[in-house]
Amino acid sequence: HQALLFISSLDFFDDGRAALCTAHGDVWVVRFSKPPRQEAIWQRFATGLYQPLGIQVVDGQIVVLGRDQLTRLHDENGDGEADYYESFNNDLEVFGQDHAFAMRLERDPDGNFYFLKSGAAPHGSALYRLSPDGAILERYATGFRHPFGMGVSPTGEVTVADNEGNWVPSSKIDLVKPGGYYGFVSGADDPSADLPAERPLCYLPKAADNASGGQVWVTRDQWGDDHRGRMLHFSWGRGTMHAVLEQQVGA
Repeated sequence: HQALLFISSLDFFDDGRAALCTAHGDVWVVRFSKPPRQEAIWQRFATGLYQPLGIQVVDGQIVVLGRDQLTRLHDENGDGEADYYESFNNDLEVFGQDHAFAMRLERDPDGNFYFLKSGAAPHGSALYRLSPDGAILERYATGFRHPFGMGVSPTGEVTVADNEGNWVPSSKIDLVKPGGYYGFVSGADDPSADLPAERPLCYLPKAADNASGGQVWVTRDQWGDDHRGRMLHFSWGRGTMHAVLEQQVGA
């Protein structure tokens, strides 16, 4: 197809196929042949989406987060290409602002979706939660500058990694509380600016991470006792992976 593969997110089907989206608006499904050949077979499943930066496979169907909405893709005739692009939720307001992206897409154990939105009001600088049926979109936390890192633990803990700049002295990882405010003031009319800012889980010095990515949790035993159940953090800027050794204090 000679399509640009600026891959922005990926997830997996139960049968091992991968679903991934690209910043230019495509969704691809990749299946892998069995050994000894072990080839990757690519098929473009959908196209024309608006800067998709998040994807999830839910009950065998692909849900994509674009700058304008969440779209659920249906292959109604089974030919490996989406025939119907369902507007799963379109409550976001889009003004064409710089850096006003909708980013990441994660789910908690109850099936709720989470994603980040940068930019100014009314929907910018915030983390959003969407009900499993796509009907109810709510602002979960505010005060994020330009976050492209997020994770949801197996127990439902939500983390966000923000990047340094205005109001954010260094890249950081936040363990998010519902309704929490995390320090970034998006504009003069930002009502969150009068709230006390929550302290981050940790700040990240530039030498370790100058542009933060997402978080995942170790759920298997291959990493040993020291890392079982713990968080791993990924750096876009350094291309590294970090073990986050969280300590419970004052509990």
